[in-house]
Amino acid sequence: MAIIRSFNGWRPKPEQAAKVASRPYDVLNSEEAREEAAGNDISFLHVCKPEIDLPEDIDHYADAVYAKAVENWKNFNRMVLLIWMQRQICMLTVKS
Repeated sequence: MAIIRSFNGWRPKPEQAAKVASRPYDVLNSEEAREEAAGNDISFLHVCKPEIDLPEDIDHYADAVYAKAVENWKNFNRMVLLIWMQRQICMLTVKS
């Protein structure tokens, strides 16, 4: 069964899109994410893989990791890296 939903979302400003964009969090491990985000403070990996900004031996499910994600998201908003989409887009979900 297919489900189609419309929603508003966030997108990077066009002039920063290449630096903000990242691969999905679930296709790379923390070490790979750390390497990809090195030297790029505006990579979205800092939000979706926040453990890259903490000591390497941290438990990825520790409260500090979630707190870091919130902090990084707030920083993104403060830097106005992402803009709210005024028009809705559609997402298709296929369930078997």
